[in-house]
Amino acid sequence: MSERRFTARPFQSGDRAERKVLRGGRQVTEAVLVPAERPPKVPLAEGRTVVWTADSMRRVSPLAFPTDAEAAAPQIALELARGEAEAAQVCVSCGLGVTGGEAAIEIGSLTRADGRPFAGTATCERIGYLARRNGYAPHPCGPPEDELWFPEPLLPGQTLRTVPGGTVGAWLTFKAARDARPGVYAGRVQVTAGGRRTAIPCTVRVRDFALPERFGLKTAYSVMDGFTRAAYPNDFAARKRESWDLMLDHRLNPDDISRTTPPDLDDLAYAAKRGMNSFNVLNLVPPAKPNQKWVCWVNPEAVFSESCYDHFRKTLTPYVAELKCRGLDRMAYLYGFDERGTNYYGRLLPLWQRLKADFGLPVMTTAYMFMDVVKGQLDERSPFATMTDIHVPIENIYSAELADRYRAAGKKVWWYTCCGPTHPNCNNASYEYPLIECRMLGWLQYRTRADGYLFWHVNFWNDGVKLDERATFFPDWNTHSSLKMPGDGVFLYPGRSRILPGIRLANVRDGVEDYEWLQLAEAKAGRAAVERVLAEVARTVKDFTRDPSVVRLARSRLGDLVEGGSRTL
Repeated sequence: MSERRFTARPFQSGDRAERKVLRGGRQVTEAVLVPAERPPKVPLAEGRTVVWTADSMRRVSPLAFPTDAEAAAPQIALELARGEAEAAQVCVSCGLGVTGGEAAIEIGSLTRADGRPFAGTATCERIGYLARRNGYAPHPCGPPEDELWFPEPLLPGQTLRTVPGGTVGAWLTFKAARDARPGVYAGRVQVTAGGRRTAIPCTVRVRDFALPERFGLKTAYSVMDGFTRAAYPNDFAARKRESWDLMLDHRLNPDDISRTTPPDLDDLAYAAKRGMNSFNVLNLVPPAKPNQKWVCWVNPEAVFSESCYDHFRKTLTPYVAELKCRGLDRMAYLYGFDERGTNYYGRLLPLWQRLKADFGLPVMTTAYMFMDVVKGQLDERSPFATMTDIHVPIENIYSAELADRYRAAGKKVWWYTCCGPTHPNCNNASYEYPLIECRMLGWLQYRTRADGYLFWHVNFWNDGVKLDERATFFPDWNTHSSLKMPGDGVFLYPGRSRILPGIRLANVRDGVEDYEWLQLAEAKAGRAAVERVLAEVARTVKDFTRDPSVVRLARSRLGDLVEGGSRTL
């Protein structure tokens, strides 16, 4: 028998032991609560409560505590473009002996020196905590090995339930309106906890430029209808729109590379008005079976047939005509053949040619042609290497030089991450990886000149489990991943009354917005000037900063480039 221990504090006293045992001739893992092996180490004096702040790129676990400097001078200082959102964390830590209580958070009004109020929104959400499971790929910057809880879902409400010997947090998001006037807006965030009131200075600098109304980075983050319908069978339509709104709020396309029926045209028109810039029409597989959640790929004989093409023709002919009538066809593509190899190429070529001749839409694939060229296993001039309009290799296979040659021939090249690649490559899939890596993907997309970014799933949910929005700790949400990347496929969470975002998704949004700052700076000052800033933040997909202060400073320098030294009043 082997055993792995996590401390269950501060949610429970003691440890959680995960043991591998033989049961019925099979090895299974069981979790039990056992007495703590070591006394808790809480750096705060017994009975003391401290209010402090942390950067949104920092993972603050329930067993993280402030430094003396952080405890002495909490503050929030953010920079926003018009139309942009940025977040900060407010944390409340309690020493042992503090009885469970509440911490109420109130965001005061923000005003400029001339009295003008901040035009925008300021919202507060509680941070929820998920339980760590054994069987994960560790990260050198990940949580301490014996910790059980890590922060992720964002929950409604501005009152935190504090815990003795631990930390809970709130997520404050400030978004500038598109008509906000530039300048520095100041105010205070008031936190009432432990019988005292703490006033946190808060400044928001609104820059003299706006994010583009149409998203600057093309993305395909898959929100799969089958999982939404299974979780919310009685109000699927409302929850689907809610999930789409959450993705659009984060400047991400609410796409689905696995869909076997085309998306609703009115939904697409709505998303396009909110900034969507691309979408998949159809996954090139036979129709899904009733109640089937999703279809990733099928055997060649099931799809390379005249009967299957007849299904494509009947589905796409009227639909593509309507797309063109609505002017949506320019954003559309067809997706097919997820991570397939050479046994597909010979039959893909005539299918691609036929689809493009009949419907005129570009075809996208994560099949391995691009990788095979990179590895020297396929001639770059081969018809198999050149037949696809949008290649999507995995991040660590992407070659900027080959991608440039494809673009010169009229192709596009995105890249993707999922359960791989692992450290030292940048990835946003795992709860174990630093939050800043979610944000770095936007910088690295710009660095590599990629045409877009794909992520396979955002609502790969536990069957039959929903988060109770009134709770803070969620021991029943299964974070285990057979591929050792817990969190892969989950950026949204099913709540009892609503769909919930997470702090990784917020950092993905911030990376997309950083990408747009980079684009705006290049348009104003040229690529060379931007490269000098970029070199301090993201050099390669394996060489990038994990220091939030470096990102903040670089954003300020980009903002200066965009404004071109203009005076902001």
